[in-house]
Amino acid sequence: MELIYKSEKEKEVSKPQSISFTIDKLGICLIEISARAKSEKQLKGSDDEDLRIEIDKRKFPQLTNSKRYFDSPASFSGGTQKGLKKTVYFLHVLEKGKHTIALIPDMSATILNISVSKVTDNANVSNLGLNINNQAEDGDRRSWITFVLVDLALEEFIIELNLKRRFLDSDDIKVVVDGNIKRNTHNFFRRFWYFIASLFAGEVQTEIFNENLPRGLHYIEFWADRMPILKSIKFSGLSSDTEETIQEKIERKAKEFGLDPNLILRVVERESAFDPNAVSPVGAKGLFQLMDITIEQISKLGFEVTNPFDVDQNIQGGLIYFKWLFERYSNDAEQLEKTLAAWNWGLSNIPLDEPLDYETMPKETREFIRFVVAK
Repeated sequence: MELIYKSEKEKEVSKPQSISFTIDKLGICLIEISARAKSEKQLKGSDDEDLRIEIDKRKFPQLTNSKRYFDSPASFSGGTQKGLKKTVYFLHVLEKGKHTIALIPDMSATILNISVSKVTDNANVSNLGLNINNQAEDGDRRSWITFVLVDLALEEFIIELNLKRRFLDSDDIKVVVDGNIKRNTHNFFRRFWYFIASLFAGEVQTEIFNENLPRGLHYIEFWADRMPILKSIKFSGLSSDTEETIQEKIERKAKEFGLDPNLILRVVERESAFDPNAVSPVGAKGLFQLMDITIEQISKLGFEVTNPFDVDQNIQGGLIYFKWLFERYSNDAEQLEKTLAAWNWGLSNIPLDEPLDYETMPKETREFIRFVVAK
């Protein structure tokens, strides 16, 4: 693996912060983040510490509730960590260029380590083995490790563990894949703890999990009781390849941003007729017809569009900007119409505190709004 970024020291995060790094070539990257979050009981306060992560403005919600971020397996929650160390490993295909990791706390949390490594120079790998050697800090039944597969498919994973047997309280591990707890068939009374240190199983245990997960967002969680060690994990059939059309890709990405995919499809249809190489007479480029000034604003929002004719960059940048506009007018009765008007006519022409004036609006903008909203 090629180390690209590593944090220098432990730090407390009490307000949103971000770090940036640059990838020189597309490939699968491993982003490792370790942190501690304390519980309400430990703080003797009114709430738990929590921390969530965004990568290039991408949020990582609960799979069962797209609006819950701080309770996601990809986040750090004092209620489930109880002040102990948790590590989240993101496996993410990243394009060449600049990328941003945002750390967004609810109250605060303590960052122990952040590192970014390049693990492949392509978007697919038959076998990817990671030497983890991560030992849980001593404690009872809490969230310990999460692997986040970002827009990836997976056939199977193999893990190697060390669990110590003790007279009164041995090491145990619970395994959860996309919210489904793997059941222990050897011990009915402890069926939700898949790995148990015992004379029968031994202290070194290996298991293959055949999952056949389709391309998408997936969480593989490990919960620890006492101090087990995850020695290694091996992924097989890790891939981002897909037969997606441009329209299907836009739909999928729009859902990730919490936007109506049909609405976004109509925006792109009107802008470029789904032609990634489209150029307007005024210099707007690609699927979303991004202007240079728009690309500058997207950069300020934390994402670099280095090539507006690249399908993935254009979609990501376009959605980041559209989402930003939509949230800008979030308290307005004409939220959607103002978003579309600002998108087409320009932000400076659409004030926050005044209703839209369709009579002074250019005909092109009126027709754009009518097409997107009414079609």
